[in-house]
Amino acid sequence: MHTPAGPMLALSCAVLALTTQPAAAQEQEEEYVTTAERNVLLEEALPGIEGKIVSINHFVMPTEWTGGKHYHSGPTYVYVLKGTFTVEEEGKPARTFQAGELYVEPIGSPMQAFNKSAEEPFELLVFQIQNEGEPLMYQAD
Repeated sequence: MHTPAGPMLALSCAVLALTTQPAAAQEQEEEYVTTAERNVLLEEALPGIEGKIVSINHFVMPTEWTGGKHYHSGPTYVYVLKGTFTVEEEGKPARTFQAGELYVEPIGSPMQAFNKSAEEPFELLVFQIQNEGEPLMYQAD
């Protein structure tokens, strides 16, 4: 007996979708909340681009501060206002940025920030574009 491929293919796709949904739900991303002082300067819809938010944040990291490992889901630009900012991206050597320098964070790539100074905090201005309803940062393992 010959069975048309269309109904079998549709049934196979439906079964696959139903069996993979729980696994996807378990892999849900968790928001990362920094221990640094955060002042939200702007968080609003990006004009002309539906579903996107622009965020501008001022961060102050105390002396000898270590941030948690995290990543951003959209373009993120970090401008150092004061002090020295050290960043470690997964699989790369640590890099250090001074006041007046810009660090472009790679989208979706885990990183960790540090203030290795025992004398002064550092301050950053962070510009980010993200999807509406998404947090600023996600935790990374």
